Amino acid sequence: MMININVSKDLKEFYFVGTPLGYKKFITRFKTGKITLKRIQSEFYPIEIEKVEIEKSQLPKLLLTFYVEENTLRIKGGNDKFNVFIKSIENLSNLSQVGHFYIDYLGNSDLISQKDISLVLDLIK
Repeated sequence: MMININVSKDLKEFYFVGTPLGYKKFITRFKTGKITLKRIQSEFYPIEIEKVEIEKSQLPKLLLTFYVEENTLRIKGGNDKFNVFIKSIENLSNLSQVGHFYIDYLGNSDLISQKDISLVLDLIK
């Protein structure tokens, strides 16, 4: 298993779930700009993502924008912000215990452009 990504019906929560090795593989493929995933059903997050596409802006500090088109998660933003996002995933993949954390806007995000979404990154064994 690499990781799976599902999204809530209202497109406000993006749920990533995977093992430490899965997240490490995701990081490696993330750098190529396109990732294909296995679709998994989820009761709480019914939109099943099968592809991730990365679009890097010429503006390195441009905040990340997450949106879904036909089961594809598209992420746009500046290279500096992609590096912060990848570092968060690397930190998660190095944890020795299962758990999860959230990346939210919280009023003054220096990572995500949308004020009304949450990224949930869940680590399983």
